[in-house]
Amino acid sequence: MTPSLVSRSNSSKALVERWIGHSRILSNSSPFGTSDGQLQDFRGFSFPHEKGNLKQSITAREFKFLDLSDADLSHIVVDECSFEDCRFARCSLLDTTFGTCRFFRCHFLHTDFRAVGLGVGTGPEIAEFDTCSFFRPKLSRAALSRVTFKNIEFDGKDWSYVNFGIADFWNCKLRGMFRACQFQDKLMRAVDRRFAGSSELGFHNVDMSSAEFFFVGIPTRLGVR
Repeated sequence: MTPSLVSRSNSSKALVERWIGHSRILSNSSPFGTSDGQLQDFRGFSFPHEKGNLKQSITAREFKFLDLSDADLSHIVVDECSFEDCRFARCSLLDTTFGTCRFFRCHFLHTDFRAVGLGVGTGPEIAEFDTCSFFRPKLSRAALSRVTFKNIEFDGKDWSYVNFGIADFWNCKLRGMFRACQFQDKLMRAVDRRFAGSSELGFHNVDMSSAEFFFVGIPTRLGVR
């Protein structure tokens, strides 16, 4: 491990350990003040996970100006919540389920979205990301069931085994390798860059010039021309 990685690992560990003895409640006010004079300092935050218990849930909450860098929000359920101007650098959302949620002007840097469920549920749930930035997130095996992405640049590197469901992309730019991904019918022909931008598809004004597609699931009745 390089010195820089060792330093980052030690820093992340210190951020986690400082929460010992503090209340593990996610709110708009941190006991540690602000991280940079603007964002409430929830770096290293995590919910207590007790073996055998049901997933922790967050419902009907509004969060603004939170720094959730190096936080562990994995294995929880989030529904009817909004996040505005929040930072999720190196945050773990592993196996977390989001129902009806909105993210506005949020930043996801090396965020772990593996096995996450977005817009998942039996009702009219939909997750929305508007004017957010994604840099090298871990997205393997994520399920984007009912999600809308607006005005977003994705530098994903590896989108292996992502299920895009009926996700909608508006004015977005996609970069990276899309390997063994699944798209629902209305998105199929958008895989062919000639169809990107059609108002009838799930991709609307989407730049895929820096994306690569390998073994992408396409229904035979639609095909790609």
